Amino acid sequence: RVREEELIAPNQQLYEVLQRYCQLARGAYASSYRDLYDRCGVTEDQVFGAKFQEMARPVPRPAYFVAHIPELRTLVLSIRGTQSRLELKIDAQCQPQSFGYLTTAAARLFYPQQPDGLVVEGFAHLGMINAARWFLDIVVPEMLKLKAILSDCDHIRLVGHSLGGGIAALI
Repeated sequence: RVREEELIAPNQQLYEVLQRYCQLARGAYASSYRDLYDRCGVTEDQVFGAKFQEMARPVPRPAYFVAHIPELRTLVLSIRGTQSRLELKIDAQCQPQSFGYLTTAAARLFYPQQPDGLVVEGFAHLGMINAARWFLDIVVPEMLKLKAILSDCDHIRLVGHSLGGGIAALI
């Protein structure tokens, strides 16, 4: 008989890593640096940037933070889900929109095995696409620079809840 924990994660170590990423996703709901440290168990020197308020211009995007998690050897971008009126407006832009994966240089860096210029077409939520493109253009290139200089960083991971999870998945 299979235990419930085995359905979630095949081993305890993986389960604990997944729990840590969930904790980091919840951190995007922080309202201050102190709140972020408390929610995520990160320290001041691990956080490379946080925007606790959503932004309307130039493109609507939810709140987020970027942190280095040494025990995971990972740089994390955590994107908040819907909490404010502006984020509701992003949600309301729900018409399906055609888009191409790997349409920016930053996206190609995540998938080096793909030939240059390969574009995979798909459809997604317009508000999430617009926010994902903003993150790809503004935040992800800075994360790639950080990863290159951090000696104990092997990965970039994106996490989020609800709206934030959708945006992270598109990136």
